[in-house]
Amino acid sequence: MVAGRLVRSHFWANAVCIQAALVLLLAASQLPAILPSNAAAAAASVLHTLSRRGLNEEDRARTTAGYYEGLMNEGATMTGNRITALLAARADNWHEFEVLTRVNRRRRDFLYYDFKPNLEVPYPGGRLLTNDFGMADQPYTLNKPAQVRRLALVGDSIARGFGVPTGYGFEPLLEDRLNRTAHDNGRRTFEILNFAVEGYRITQMLDVALDRASAFDPDVYLLALTDLSISRTWGDHLAQLVHDGIDLKYEFLTALARHAQLDTADDRTTFTAKLAPYCSPAVRAVLLALQSHAQQHAAALVVLLVPTADDTQLVAARFADTVHLLQDLDIPFVDLLDSFAGTTDLAALRLGPGNFHPNRAGHRLLFENLHRKLMASARLRAAVLGPDEATQSAGIASARP
Repeated sequence: MVAGRLVRSHFWANAVCIQAALVLLLAASQLPAILPSNAAAAAASVLHTLSRRGLNEEDRARTTAGYYEGLMNEGATMTGNRITALLAARADNWHEFEVLTRVNRRRRDFLYYDFKPNLEVPYPGGRLLTNDFGMADQPYTLNKPAQVRRLALVGDSIARGFGVPTGYGFEPLLEDRLNRTAHDNGRRTFEILNFAVEGYRITQMLDVALDRASAFDPDVYLLALTDLSISRTWGDHLAQLVHDGIDLKYEFLTALARHAQLDTADDRTTFTAKLAPYCSPAVRAVLLALQSHAQQHAAALVVLLVPTADDTQLVAARFADTVHLLQDLDIPFVDLLDSFAGTTDLAALRLGPGNFHPNRAGHRLLFENLHRKLMASARLRAAVLGPDEATQSAGIASARP
């Protein structure tokens, strides 16, 4: 215990110096190099807590910390029955736990978990359907069809449409609007491939974009950021990998873990304390990697800042550093943080009491704000629609709903 206090004291005493060193390191390397890692799909697992959004950011962080601390304290020594008991205790009820364990598969690689392919099961909000590639989306081909502009969306539960009936999340609504407008004008069609998964942190989104989405030859990478990726617990995924002894795959994460003095013996509280100061440098490194990757593949990168159904001013304050970072890197982004501004009853836009995920009405507002802002900006239109389409679609904002 004394040693633990000394480690934490030493950490906090040097946090600023370590963060500065990491910023210089990332600036020098610019692009995180990829280290090969073998994928190994294991038994089904669930990261239910990661997809929960509670009463406030502190509650969400505490809940997520409890989930990960349970995993790390038990580790590989847990028997199957003890794992089941632990995870079940964190689900709202046995039925929900059973559903969650059926839809997720545990992986012993960097990604850590993903959706099982070819699912059609009851799920919060209706039914969860996944395609051949494990995307919670309609079927798509690996090879991009001719005359199609393909967008790859990576994100967490809100981008995935958690709790909303199939077809009513902001992503399918946008895809439908773009295609109806394109059809009316005799132009190319659009595909938005949804790679989002509940609970994914920005480090997992990077891996999905570079390893999975890239294989589908997207013209645009859409990175949907919520408070999960910019809060104090941004590094939960990284902490889990370190705890489990899984290869960190990217050089900048290996350097970050070394500078933060992460140790497999750290508990959840220590992991969070050590990683908290590195949120901005990590987000910057991920954005630089995605920006470079998109440029190398003649694709566009657009970031979506996606709010929970929470007070607009509070949400905007959480994203202030991220907005400055995007402006500094000159990455086009769509600020959706005002989507619920002026709403007098935020509860009417939430999935339920204590759950700040947007419901169907909330996703409709997200879509309308996203479409309006895309069409209002020449730069965003060119990035999302393509230069030629953007010119022809300058008046798309007035298209029928």
